[in-house]
Parts: sequence; structure tokens; C-alpha cells
Amino acid sequence: MENAIQEQADRLVEDAARKAEQLAEDARRKADRLKEEARVRAQRLMDKANEKVAQGKEKIAEGKKEIVRAGKTTTEKFFSSAVIAMVSVFGIKFLHNEYAIWSHNKETTAALDSAIKKEENKGHNLSYLLAEYNQFSNMIEEATDGAGTDTQVIDEVFGKMENNADILQLIKSYGKRPNTWFGISIGKYTLNQLLISELSHSERTRLNAILQKKGITIIF
Repeated sequence: MENAIQEQADRLVEDAARKAEQLAEDARRKADRLKEEARVRAQRLMDKANEKVAQGKEKIAEGKKEIVRAGKTTTEKFFSSAVIAMVSVFGIKFLHNEYAIWSHNKETTAALDSAIKKEENKGHNLSYLLAEYNQFSNMIEEATDGAGTDTQVIDEVFGKMENNADILQLIKSYGKRPNTWFGISIGKYTLNQLLISELSHSERTRLNAILQKKGITIIF
């Protein structure tokens, strides 16, 4: 009798040990998967940045050739042209972002809460936990930080949105976050303002098409 009880106890201990080992292995695999996804996202952002740098070098080289052809070969004249070009680019970017801030300033917390409530009354409940919308917002912020924009990540996030309530909660969770361009702060942006600043018209059209296929009526 004692032997049977001991054997049963040993089996229970072995089962518990196997389950613990399996859980630990699952956790390790999940951690490895998350690390790989983060590495891939970081690599995509680095590739985008390198592409922008290469394009910038090409434009500078072309500009220098034009200056040489025009007979303006002095260093002073070349750098004067470069400074004028940079001022023009920054000016265009600044005006574009100011327009985004001026024309999209309606995302107050109270208004969003009210809109989400109306959607829930229609049966359009949130598809995720509130913390997950914050994670989605962080992904968007990382995808638009620095040089270049990882549109693949943005499409991935919005592809997870199932209804208007999800979009409204994502806008609320994003709130207003700092936005920089080449290390220069250009203010705090809402999600609407960020997408207008970072995406081209064709990219926003593609994004809106993804949402409209799901019956989502909120567009960017």
C-alpha cells in the first residue's frame, strides 16, 4: 500500500516537472519570437534610413555637378546652395506639419469616449484589452520615429482593427506624442496628425481601403 502511494506521488512529481519544463520552453520560444520580430522591425527601419541617406547623397552629388556645369565651382557657392536647399526642405516640412495640426484638432478624450460609447451601443465592442491598444500605439510611434516610415508596421496595426470602436480607442490610446524630424522636435501629434505628416496621399488611400473593407467608416 505504501509503495503504491509512493509510486503515485512520484508520478505526480514527474508530471508537474514535465509541465513546468514545457511552460518554460514555451516562454523561451515566445521570448525568442518577440526578439526576432523586434529585430526585423529594427532592420526595416535601418534599411529605410540608409535608403534616405543614399537618396540624399545622390541629390547632393547631382547638385554639385549642376554647380560645376554652371561654372560655380567655389566651395562657398556650393555650400550656400546646400544651405538654401535645406532651409527650403525644412520650411516645406514645417508648413505641412502646421497644416496637419491646424486641420485635425478634434480628438479630445471626452469626444472620443462619447464616440466609443455610441459604437458600443450599436454592438461594435472593442476587440482587444485597453493595454493592447497602447502597445499598438507604441508600434506606430516606433515605425514613424527618425528617418523614414515603416508603412508595413502601420498597415499591420490597422489590419488588426475590426470596427470603428477599435479605431477610436487607438486614437485615444495614442493621445498626443512627441514627433521629431532629423532630431528636431516638431511638436506633439495626435494619431491623425501623425499619419497625415508621415504618409503620402497614396499610402493613406491604401490604409483607408484596408479599413473600409471591414466596414470602418473613419478615414485618415
